[in-house]
Amino acid sequence: MDKIAVLHEESGEFLGWILKDTTSWVAQTIFGYTIARVETEHDAKKVLDEKGLHYLKGVWQYHDTSDNDWFSCVITNATEHKVTVIRTNELGLQVPEVYKMVTLLSPTDNDLVKVS
Repeated sequence: MDKIAVLHEESGEFLGWILKDTTSWVAQTIFGYTIARVETEHDAKKVLDEKGLHYLKGVWQYHDTSDNDWFSCVITNATEHKVTVIRTNELGLQVPEVYKMVTLLSPTDNDLVKVS
């Protein structure tokens, strides 16, 4: 499956990836997390135009291997092979009691998932 990079038409900013799997077109974040499965390539590009970068906002959960547990977080930086998150409470608020900055290398949905 070859991934196709999708750039914002006016700014040239990288929005994410689209790819064709056996049954649909898949729109993915910058780091390859699936946002949506749709019927056409055009629809996949439209998903990224409308949601690509905004999808990174909100509350996520990551699996912390040093604590061997899942924690709420927000994404502070994302590239194709690296995502930096800050541990938060369940509402996505940074509080001193749980604060921790973590860098995930090549995250998958086994260690980083969208919550809200």
